[in-house]
Amino acid sequence: TVIATVGSLAANAGASITINVTAVTAGVISNFASATAIETDATPANNSDEALVTVTAFAPPALSIQATNSTQIFVRWPASTPASFLLETTTNLAPVIVWTSVTNSVSTSGTNKFVILNVNPGEAERYYRLKQ
Repeated sequence: TVIATVGSLAANAGASITINVTAVTAGVISNFASATAIETDATPANNSDEALVTVTAFAPPALSIQATNSTQIFVRWPASTPASFLLETTTNLAPVIVWTSVTNSVSTSGTNKFVILNVNPGEAERYYRLKQ
């Protein structure tokens, strides 16, 4: 519940209140608003309204990894990926998994963000993910 005080309004005047929210799950969300006043209202039927909003799930960004040569890999993902996603890496997927942030500078080219990483020939495997 949000309560906002608009103050005095002249006859036939209006006011706006903006509330920004972030949905945590997908689905249909009902937004309901109503207004009340101390004064008598000649048209009380227009003092409330409801809007239904469909929230769609955000598809996680896909990583693409390809070898550029025997010592480097090219890791890319869509440039539209929110900045809150960070590239992380680990050397195995057996519990307990310890992910660490990739600290290389991220570049943008056209519709992709990317990093070029050196490969450690002594590692049997390495995994990458984007984590929000």
